[in-house]
Amino acid sequence: MQMNQKFYGKKLMQFIFKRKILKVTLTYLMISVSLTGVLQASDESKSNLENSYHIEDGKFTGVGNISIHYRSYRSKNASKPRVLVVQHGIGEHGGRYENLLEALAGKGYNVYLIDSRGHGKSEGDRGVITDFNQFLTDLNQLIGIAKQKEGVSRVTLMGHSMGALIALFYAGDPSYQANLDRLVLSSLPIEVKTNFIAKVKKAMLGLIAGTSPGFTISTGLDAATLSRDEKAVAAYKNDPLVHDKAGAYLGDFILNSKEKALEKASKINLPVYLFHGKEDAIALSVGTEEAFAAIPSKDKTMKIYEGLFHETMNELPQDRAQVLKDLVAWLASH
Repeated sequence: MQMNQKFYGKKLMQFIFKRKILKVTLTYLMISVSLTGVLQASDESKSNLENSYHIEDGKFTGVGNISIHYRSYRSKNASKPRVLVVQHGIGEHGGRYENLLEALAGKGYNVYLIDSRGHGKSEGDRGVITDFNQFLTDLNQLIGIAKQKEGVSRVTLMGHSMGALIALFYAGDPSYQANLDRLVLSSLPIEVKTNFIAKVKKAMLGLIAGTSPGFTISTGLDAATLSRDEKAVAAYKNDPLVHDKAGAYLGDFILNSKEKALEKASKINLPVYLFHGKEDAIALSVGTEEAFAAIPSKDKTMKIYEGLFHETMNELPQDRAQVLKDLVAWLASH
């Protein structure tokens, strides 16, 4: 009896120790997976949006009976508006893209923004998926809703950070690509800073994802790496719908997505616009350059902005204005 107590006591201590090491390892690893989005607008900006758009919240049932929230902004002054669907990044939600909406106000766009499962106002464990296709299927449902409501056969798809990865995988599937007329990718996260230790830890995360895909930890994101604008950083920190959670499967998928992402890129034959901040310390701009080279479309444009961080649309006012001006100009020319 005494031997059994010692044996099981030792096993319990080993289990607790391993869990602590695992948590520390994942927290360190997931710092590089903290891929987020764009600043919320000021009260004045929100008032401008209400003057420019009919705003409506909606829900649909996604994979596994998860309730998915979305919001639509329909132009008040366009007889034949173009339709834009926006996919956000990890840990954030569609409600943070009001600065983009303000840039598009009065320019003839109806915009649909999803809160992916485990994010924002949608259901699901925070930051957790068990299959990347869950994101794609949910996004496809929203695109179907937008097409039906607007009476169009194709929409423009835009994704930022992890959302750009989702958008790339969506557009790289021929059956989904048929729903799109244009593709916009912001801060695509297929290349992150690595060294030998980081590579070993990526491999460890892969093993954990295979056995415990829903194992959740804090991303440990340093919000200061998102933007040089202190107001933008503060807004991110104070947003009650922003979270810092990520599951093992999702983290592993993002960190090891490059090969699959470039394969998807090689199947895209749409007009494509890619942009990235040169000083992005979360997702390296070289990843966007590699994706650009892999895309066979003859109509493709890329802009790398010197000195800008991960959230180019949320940078210092003068820089943000230029990024949005370039984006709107590209959309208008296509």
